Amino acid sequence: MIIEMRTYQTKPGKRSEFLEIFRARSVPAHDEIGMKILGPFLSVEDPTCSSSCGASLTSHRASR
Repeated sequence: MIIEMRTYQTKPGKRSEFLEIFRARSVPAHDEIGMKILGPFLSVEDPTCSSSCGASLTSHRASR
């Protein structure tokens, strides 16, 4: 299994809007290709910073 970690920097006050889009579009799109999104994980120190973690690039390749 491969774990991929991404960090996103949003404009101040836009994190909740980003998370809505992330949950509505990104998570389903990754599910379709066999990648399970394990996050988002929100920074406590920086309210403009969010990370997401996706698992199993191997299953993505196998589903092609």
